[in-house]
Amino acid sequence: MRHNALDQAAARAAVVKAADLGGGWKGTVQAVTKPAPLSCPPSFQPRQDDLVVTGDVASQFEKQGVSVGAEVALLETAAMVRKDWSRTVRPQVVPCLASEIRNGLGSSGKVLSARKVPFPGVAPMASAYRVSASLTQGSQTLGVVFDFVLLGKGRGEVSLEFTYPKAAQAAIVPAERRLAGLVAGRIHV
Repeated sequence: MRHNALDQAAARAAVVKAADLGGGWKGTVQAVTKPAPLSCPPSFQPRQDDLVVTGDVASQFEKQGVSVGAEVALLETAAMVRKDWSRTVRPQVVPCLASEIRNGLGSSGKVLSARKVPFPGVAPMASAYRVSASLTQGSQTLGVVFDFVLLGKGRGEVSLEFTYPKAAQAAIVPAERRLAGLVAGRIHV
């Protein structure tokens, strides 16, 4: 981590903000001081110790059972972004995400499926994943979807996370694409 003011400002300008979502969303935008890379030891631990992060800002918003999280990290060089992408965006991402969700749900939830899903090329590097789960609260079982969108452009890396009730999927998927395109369009480094 070697944050500089210019790249912190660029990451803050690119990340999802409440105004991007419309009315009624509550949340925060803040600098990331300790990023949490995608890692599922011992089988999937992409190397990152040779990468330098110069700017990193995250946001998290919620409204009526829907959660939208975003992180924009700027690395020292575009070559570092490509290197990180080649190490991280691999087939092992799917079981890793499923494991993370399974652990987060605890005994009240169950992962039903995890897969890579098609996503438009809103950035030179774009990949998306979906984990479907069920969550039992009392006598009611709800379908919950966790979508993850990863983008790489220039010196920027973007991760978007969407959590929503399965019944809202038809409305959320177009919003994911719109937000991904919006954030990617804001990265100019």
